[in-house]
Amino acid sequence: PAYRPLKYSKILERKSQAESWLFWKLLLEFLFILLIYNLVFFNIMNRWLDSDYYTSQHLKSLIENHAARVTHINSLDGFFKRVLSSVFSITKWYNKVPISESGDRFEMSGWLTDYASRMIGVVQLRQKRSITVNCLPKLLRDLFPNWTCVPRLTQETEDENDYDIGWNFPSEDVTKTFKSPWTYQPSTVKSIIHYGLNGFRYSTSGYVVNLGRDQVDTLKIVGKIDDAGWITKVTRVLFVDCCVFNPNIGKLSIVSACFQIRP
Repeated sequence: PAYRPLKYSKILERKSQAESWLFWKLLLEFLFILLIYNLVFFNIMNRWLDSDYYTSQHLKSLIENHAARVTHINSLDGFFKRVLSSVFSITKWYNKVPISESGDRFEMSGWLTDYASRMIGVVQLRQKRSITVNCLPKLLRDLFPNWTCVPRLTQETEDENDYDIGWNFPSEDVTKTFKSPWTYQPSTVKSIIHYGLNGFRYSTSGYVVNLGRDQVDTLKIVGKIDDAGWITKVTRVLFVDCCVFNPNIGKLSIVSACFQIRP
C-alpha cells in the first residue's frame, strides 16, 4: 500500500515526545518571563530603596542639628520656635513670593525649608507626664510627708488626670477634645508608637497640642502654651509628629521626634 499507518506503540512514543517538547517550551518561556519580571522588579525596588533612604536621611537632617541642641527641658521652647515654625512652616519661596495664591486650597499649607516636601495637616506635640510621689523610704514618709520627687515614667506613675489651663484642677468635668492641651487623650490618638532608648514602650496617649497651619499661627500657639507652662518638671517625654509629602518622588513620610527627659 502507498501509506502504511504507524504502529500504536510508535504513535504513543511520538505523542510523548511532542508533549515533552511542549512542556520544555512552556517552561523556558515561563522562566524567561520570570527573569524579565525579576529584573524589572529589583531595578524598581533598588531605585525606590535608594530614594527612600535619601528622603529619610534628608528629613532627619532637617531637625537633627536643632534637636541635638535640646539639652535641658528649658531649651524646648527655643526648639519649638526655631524648628517647628521655621523648618516645617515655610509659606514663601526664596524670592519671598507666596508659595500658594490667595484663596488656593493649599494656601495655609507650609513646606519644609528644603522646598521639596509639603506639610500634610499640622505638627502635633504630645507629652507624657509623671505624677509626683513621696520617694522616701516607708519609715521616713510619716516624718516628711511633703517630701516629693518625680519618678521615671511607667504605667503606674503616668499622669492621666484632666486639668485646666496651667495644670490646675478643673472645677467641673472636662470634655475630651483635641482643642485642650490640658486634657488627657487616651490611646485612640492617631500617633506613632515609640520605643525609648531604655526599651520602654510609649503608648499613643498623652496631652496633645495641634499647632497652626502657618508660621504666625504656630508661634501664637507655642507662645500661649509656653506662657501657661505646658512643659514642666514632671514632663517625662515629648513627641513631635507630622506628615509631609514629596511631590517630586510621590513619597508620603511620617516625621516623628522623641525627646526623653530624665528624672
